[in-house]
Amino acid sequence: MSTADLHGGLQKLEAFLRTIKFTGPVDYNGLSQGDPSAVLPILSFSLTTFPPLNEQLMASGFELTGKTDLRFTETLFKVLRDIFHYKPTLTKEQFLKFGFSQRKISLICDVIDLVLQKKRQMKKTKVKHTRASKDSKEERRPPPTDADTVSEMASGLAIGGNPSTNAKRFQACSHSPEAVVTELTGWNWTDVERRLSAVEAQVQSLPVVHRLNVLEKRLEELEKQRDPEKGIELQPKDNLTHEKSPS
Repeated sequence: MSTADLHGGLQKLEAFLRTIKFTGPVDYNGLSQGDPSAVLPILSFSLTTFPPLNEQLMASGFELTGKTDLRFTETLFKVLRDIFHYKPTLTKEQFLKFGFSQRKISLICDVIDLVLQKKRQMKKTKVKHTRASKDSKEERRPPPTDADTVSEMASGLAIGGNPSTNAKRFQACSHSPEAVVTELTGWNWTDVERRLSAVEAQVQSLPVVHRLNVLEKRLEELEKQRDPEKGIELQPKDNLTHEKSPS
């Protein structure tokens, strides 16, 4: 191998080491001679410092830590074959001997490149899974109905409540104002009348069609809630006539 090829290979390796933020010392002299002890720490760092990849390797039965050089090399070649589908240009025996420096430097660069590609792939998969899970949750969550909004608003129309607060709540459901009256059904007569009065006061801000619908509903509910003891039957407000009894 020429000195120029060796120098070019070491420069390429140096760039990869910066990319993976290799923290250990680099024995460039040992790499130039093909010393296995200069190669193994870099390969071990490359394959074990990205947690998702390390977890995948362990789940597949590939443990790369706490092994002898021979056991590490055997596992390394299995990982390259089964996980990365990569065939090295030298054998395990050649890898553990001095020499073959260019092939070993090329192997390190290839392994780092494969790890970086795997890292990007796993991150993309995670993002897609997260988005799919979020979309699935949003699909399962039923959209709020008019009844839900009106129910929340109506419960806030308490006697003596804050008018501005009630107005905001009423405006929030103005797209279905007739539901306001329906929510008041079944309440005590005094409460119904006072709450309906509050609703009527705020109906004035609605379009004419909506306003008429709400008033019609109000009149229907008032008729249903008439006082049976006094026998008073309420008539539509617009047509109501006040008759005075003869004195």
